[in-house]
Amino acid sequence: MLHPYPVRIVLLLLCFVYFAAGVSAQDISPGSGAAAVDKVSLNIKGMDVVEVLKMLASKVRLNVVVDKNVSGRVTVFVKDVSPSEALRMILASNNLVLRQEGDVARIMTAQDYEQIYGQKYADPRRMLRLPLRYLAAQEAAALLAQVKSGVGQIVADEASGALIIFETPQKLHEMEALVLKMDRPMETRAFDLNYAKGEKVAESVREVLSRTGSRLVIDSRANRLIVTDYPERLDRAEAVISGLDQRTREVQIDAKIVQVNLTDKTALGIDWEYVLNKKFSVQGMFGNVITTTGNKWTIGSLNPSEHNDYSAVIEALQTQGNTRILSAPRLAVVNNESAKILVGSKQVYVTTTAVQGQSTTETAEAVNFVDVGVQLYVTPTIGADGFISIKVRPEVSAVTENYTTSTGNKIPIVETSETETTVLLEDGATLVIGGLMKDETIRTTNRIPWVGSIPFLGFFFRNTVEETRKTELVIFLTCRIMDFDAQPQEHL
Repeated sequence: MLHPYPVRIVLLLLCFVYFAAGVSAQDISPGSGAAAVDKVSLNIKGMDVVEVLKMLASKVRLNVVVDKNVSGRVTVFVKDVSPSEALRMILASNNLVLRQEGDVARIMTAQDYEQIYGQKYADPRRMLRLPLRYLAAQEAAALLAQVKSGVGQIVADEASGALIIFETPQKLHEMEALVLKMDRPMETRAFDLNYAKGEKVAESVREVLSRTGSRLVIDSRANRLIVTDYPERLDRAEAVISGLDQRTREVQIDAKIVQVNLTDKTALGIDWEYVLNKKFSVQGMFGNVITTTGNKWTIGSLNPSEHNDYSAVIEALQTQGNTRILSAPRLAVVNNESAKILVGSKQVYVTTTAVQGQSTTETAEAVNFVDVGVQLYVTPTIGADGFISIKVRPEVSAVTENYTTSTGNKIPIVETSETETTVLLEDGATLVIGGLMKDETIRTTNRIPWVGSIPFLGFFFRNTVEETRKTELVIFLTCRIMDFDAQPQEHL
């Protein structure tokens, strides 16, 4: 059996002979100097890494010291490379590090290098400590985390109010400039709101505030916003608030609800074409009138340039039947808000609920109300051109009969007729709505005084007549934009 040392010596001699075979270039060693060396070709399999390192170090004329933890086998095949390049490849493939210390190069593992010098080998990062005067360390770290590189690391030192940053030199320069730009004093301003609600305005104000260090407090009691930020950001917030805190425009609505008792001739509804075209000059009083027949709507608009005289229109409606005004409300509605007009009553009914206990059953009664009569819902929207887009929903309801439950409660059955539309009106124009028809049952009892009130016998001295009367409702809506600036000031 051959001794291992002579075999190792023979292998080393063969390698040296193999290195000497290719001569063509110069190489700069990883050490401090440069020397003219030949290129080499390596064909090694399973050779001790320490021996290979020594062999390559001698080729580049480098004094090396190999640490005790360096071990392993090398398998490499390269052709026509410089010895220093081959050395770098072997070091990288075996996770080894070459550290130049004066005239001697020290070869160690990457783990030993990190333990000795406190950083990874060839770490491109540098450390920078940035003391903060105004910014909170955690907030600044959260902002810088969005711009740091993949190898960067940020530590927020809350105790000293500083940032410790490990980054590449270029990134360190960018992050330092960003911190210096942010780390400056902030101001606090209070913005009193006159018309808008603080909760709604705050949503838009937050969009223009800084991501770091800014504060926004809503004082609901005084309807005020308290904002802390940089002066230029506060100027933006002020512009947003002034744009949103505008006085909301209002629309004044003059309504007249007219009831027309139809006759046999007008049982199908008011003949609007006859009323408007025969009794009045459509061009003089009305503009753009849409007329229909039957139970359909009739929509028109009085010309705002003329004097709106309802009495003339109501007088014309007298030709269609007995006419009376049920209600004439006047109200102001905020732009894009809804208003409701009810001409009628609230019908009451009782519901009973049974609650089963462990030994007894208890009943609870609940009183409920339902609106019956004429209801009108309006939602005006003022356009930039001065026109009013008004959404109208009239509703006519009546109790036709009562439903008796098993517990004896009577629940009214309500018959409802409603429709909905949106109309564009000029400021001051009048909207006319018709075709809302309903039947009313009128019971009239005639009796002889005193005798007709006698129980049982009074039946022969009184007479009850039921009459069904058909009516149609006509609604006039005059819409005007309220101009507060144009109103005269009152003097005390």
